Amino acid sequence: MEKHGPVTERGVPSDEPGFTADRSPLFDELTVGRDLITDYLANGLLNHELRFNELNGPGRIDWETTVQREYALVSTSGAFYPVTHTAARRSIDSLKLTEIHKAVLNVCVERYGWASDYEITADFESTVELGTYDDELLQTLRQELNQTYVDSRLRTIRNLISFIEQVNADESRPNVFGTRFFHVVWERVCAALLPAGGAWKRELLKPLWHDYAAHTYTDKATRLIPDSIYRCQSEPAIIIIDAKYYNVKAQAAPKLRYKGAPGIGDVLKQFIYEDAVAKAMEGEEIEIRNCFLFPTDKESGGFPLTHLGFISYDLQAFKDKRIMMATVSANKAFANYVNGGSLRDAEIAAFFLNPV
Repeated sequence: MEKHGPVTERGVPSDEPGFTADRSPLFDELTVGRDLITDYLANGLLNHELRFNELNGPGRIDWETTVQREYALVSTSGAFYPVTHTAARRSIDSLKLTEIHKAVLNVCVERYGWASDYEITADFESTVELGTYDDELLQTLRQELNQTYVDSRLRTIRNLISFIEQVNADESRPNVFGTRFFHVVWERVCAALLPAGGAWKRELLKPLWHDYAAHTYTDKATRLIPDSIYRCQSEPAIIIIDAKYYNVKAQAAPKLRYKGAPGIGDVLKQFIYEDAVAKAMEGEEIEIRNCFLFPTDKESGGFPLTHLGFISYDLQAFKDKRIMMATVSANKAFANYVNGGSLRDAEIAAFFLNPV
């Protein structure tokens, strides 16, 4: 039987350089949780596979059954079976097993999915609740384990058992883990600076793909996803923020230069975000502000944001438009996130609508 080690979201061993993991109990839940998410993305939810024979199907011919049950037409060139029995299989949901899998995935995604670049849109609402009848859930999984002989399925069930055993084992222990996707963490921290009530969730325009026979379609993979879009409550304004996780430094002499500034792709993408938001807001009198937000270790009084400069692009499509550049105190941003705070709407409006 093939032996599998824990994998990360890219399907590589979790002890690969760049992934912080440990074989101690502190990290077991994380490792198993990420492995379960990866397995779901590759194989879907657990279910039962029903195997049966059908007549003249597209599957492999079961010659033993065909010879025993059907008549052959015999000629000088040999025997021919007009009816054959062929192998077929069909997946059927095993209600309890599937519900347990969904309940565990719901916890995994909630705890660890946001800190990675997983793209999961499925609803894992389950009739099973972890922590209530865990002994019964574990018994169901162990019974299934004794009836399963497929490596990938065995591994999934073992991970489910391990996760349920660990998730409530010691709630006092610290929940610490590392991720190679720090930019996702930083985007989440910066988004938390904005009051939740102003989150702008309208879908942006997608590219439309055509052929020369008048067929069209839109592709989910090409949709626009800005880091944060915030609609001010105190002013008719929308703020588009792209949170960068690296520093940018301004050099004024002998001539202005920004070291570590975003590349042309990021700049053009941000202008396109603004056009897409403007398109979505057609008919409304509203100001749109666009901003790159960079971390800094410098403190600037009580308010965490500081104006740095702006970017313009002298092309017809982007004429008279600007992308602001601002810094945010990393210490204050993380403190704000940990304490569950946010900036006041009026402060946000004043900062972005009245740059220096």
